[in-house]
Amino acid sequence: MLQNLCSEQDALLCLWHEQCSFFRFPAQQDFGLPQLQRWLPHLAFITLRPARAKRLLVQRSGLRVDAAHGTAAAGRFWEDLVPGKARDEALRPFYLSLFSGRPVCAQSSAGTFANTDRAKDVLILPCRSTDSGRNVGMFVAAVYDSPSAGMSDDGATQTLAYDTPNLSQAALHAVF
Repeated sequence: MLQNLCSEQDALLCLWHEQCSFFRFPAQQDFGLPQLQRWLPHLAFITLRPARAKRLLVQRSGLRVDAAHGTAAAGRFWEDLVPGKARDEALRPFYLSLFSGRPVCAQSSAGTFANTDRAKDVLILPCRSTDSGRNVGMFVAAVYDSPSAGMSDDGATQTLAYDTPNLSQAALHAVF
């Protein structure tokens, strides 16, 4: 299991594990609305747009996600919701999840979110889109307030994943 998750994120991660089948990620339709109801204000459903420059399109977003960004996130690209200086920090957990095929929890600095002075924990769960078979085609992101104890002294992101290879920034930018 991932470290530093709040109990709600941990419960969501357990649900994600339950929905995984043999070598397949769950798809959005695998999560029923009644199952997700307790997390919906904190969730964003994000589709990976596989173009020349891969982008993360927010399909749906909960009220807490919108409040953290200071605007309705649905229909916009995740990277466009983030202040310019914090884009790499905000996108890195998605890239790690995509490359590793594993859930990732990132503790971000407050500057990653435009409308908050509190750091956030973002749990990224890789999923498949309806037509992508076994490949990651979308993500479910759960955004919660982060306890300050998990932050590093310089406020930089701490990304936690299990069985995730160390990927350099150069490797990430080479693909994205």
